[in-house]
Amino acid sequence: LAEVASDEAYGLAMAFEHKNWQETNAMPWVDRKSWPNKVALGYDYHDPKWEWYIGPKTSRTFYVSEPYFDEGGSEITMVTLSVPMFDAGSNFFGVATVDLALDRLRAIVQEARVHGAIESGRSGTNEFIYLVSRASRVIVDPFQELMIRKGFPGADVKTRPGGEAIAASSEGFAPAIMDGQRRRVYWATAPLTGWKVVLNIDEETVLVPVGELTFRTGMIGVAGLLVMLLVVTGIARRLGQPLLKLTD
Repeated sequence: LAEVASDEAYGLAMAFEHKNWQETNAMPWVDRKSWPNKVALGYDYHDPKWEWYIGPKTSRTFYVSEPYFDEGGSEITMVTLSVPMFDAGSNFFGVATVDLALDRLRAIVQEARVHGAIESGRSGTNEFIYLVSRASRVIVDPFQELMIRKGFPGADVKTRPGGEAIAASSEGFAPAIMDGQRRRVYWATAPLTGWKVVLNIDEETVLVPVGELTFRTGMIGVAGLLVMLLVVTGIARRLGQPLLKLTD
C-alpha cells in the first residue's frame, strides 16, 4: 500500500475461497487507517451479499462493486475493484481487491466538472454532475446528504429533478424543474461500471444564444458527459493496476 498513491487506493486485500473467514490468513488486508498493520475482518466475505467477492467469483473477470458502507471492515463508504485469482489449472481460489473511498471519487467528479466547464467556455456555476449506481441510487452528488452512508443506501434517483426519465433509460436528456427554475438533465451509462453520469444544467445556459441552439446546446451536454464517461472508466482502469501487483 505504501507504493500506491493515497488518492488511488484506500485499501488492498486478497481473500481466499477455501479458507474460513475467521482464520488469520484468510484475507490479508491493510487500509490507510491500519497501515502497516493488517486489519481483522468482522464478517464472512463468502456470504453472497458481499458483492465485491461474489461478483468477480461469478463473472470470472474484473468487477466494480456498487458503493457500500463497509461495516465491520474499514467503516467507510467505498467502492471495491476486484479481480478473480486462478491457479495453474484455472481453478478459482480467491479475489484480489482495491478499495476506493467514496470521498475521493466525489473529489474526482468535482474536478472533472470544473475542467469540463472551463474547456467549453462556461462558468460552471449553473451546472453540476452526479453519479447514479446500477441500483438507481445516488453515488456522488454536490449535496452530500443524498449520498450513501452508514444506515442510508443513497437517495433514489427518481426523487431528483428529471429522475423518472433518468431511471427509465440508459441515456438521454429531459427538461426538469429545480427550485422553481427550468433545468435540463443529460445522462449516459458508463460501460465499465454500469453507473449513470448525469449533467444537470440551467436551461438558460443551454439556450443562450438562441442562434446557436441547433449545434452548441447539444455539444455542451455531450462534451460534459463524454468527459465524465472517460473519468469513470479511467478511475476503474487506473485503480485496477494495483490489483495486478497483488496477483503476481
